[in-house]
Amino acid sequence: MRTGLFFENPMPKTRNPGCASFVEAAGRDLWFFPIYFRFFSRPVSHLTPFLFWRRIKAAKTPMESATPDKEHRMPVYSGATATQESPKNIADKAQRLRPTRPIPTDRISPQNQLRILHKYAIASGSRARTATVNEVSRMVDMAASTVAMANPFFSSIGLLQRLDVGMYAPSEEVIEFASACERNIQTAAYALAPAFRQAWFSKVLLPKLADDPIDEEVALSLLMEESSAGPEYRKALGFLLDLMVAAGVVKREKGRIVPIASPIVVTHTDNGVQLCVSVQIDAKDLAEWAPDQIDAFLGGLVALITAKREQ
Repeated sequence: MRTGLFFENPMPKTRNPGCASFVEAAGRDLWFFPIYFRFFSRPVSHLTPFLFWRRIKAAKTPMESATPDKEHRMPVYSGATATQESPKNIADKAQRLRPTRPIPTDRISPQNQLRILHKYAIASGSRARTATVNEVSRMVDMAASTVAMANPFFSSIGLLQRLDVGMYAPSEEVIEFASACERNIQTAAYALAPAFRQAWFSKVLLPKLADDPIDEEVALSLLMEESSAGPEYRKALGFLLDLMVAAGVVKREKGRIVPIASPIVVTHTDNGVQLCVSVQIDAKDLAEWAPDQIDAFLGGLVALITAKREQ
């Protein structure tokens, strides 16, 4: 018997006497249920019936029960329903909700993302060598596919440079970050501040923070609006704020986001020390500085350079 054929009771005994007798008995005792059997071919020489029940309202006569009320009719599946969305609509909706700006993954905690970045510098060995995702995955004890989730964001802000599939070169800030981890791991991520301050999210938040601190919820809303991110990316944007805090760009105080003055970043190069100072001074404030204040400011820079060279 062909697989998938449906036979409606009563079945002639000449076709399958055993099943026909069962149907006859069921029809006699449960006459108000329409009974259907489906037969599938099996390796052994017999057919196994599967009984599909459909509950209907009991009628007074068998003729009435054969035509159930509309409110009890089972819907017929035709392959699609009116409420189903086509694959194209689903893809278009996902495309609309996808952020237009690079944001960190929410599958890896901010601490582990910084660990991954640190291991890229360690795996590279020197500035002339690259590191692979597989090498870093072994160092952080994560799957290579998990490590790869952190790469797009760091590449977008210039901390990693993608050279080939699964191969990246760390930036000077990342090399300095790895070196700073050996001195003070608590403030080592401050070496990443220049890259973070030049990224799109700092250009959105820092001007707003110049006047007054803002609530963290407001900061998240600003980032969501700028990146066109849906609510499902709220956790990832929260991780972005965590990374900004770790890099010393902003800090949290009683549920508010507060800016931090631009730090002075010192990078060790082959030819000496590279001092990067990012200071924003309003022209009006500078005009009000006394000569001794200017001397103290420049003297502080000289003292810092001297102290760094003596390390």
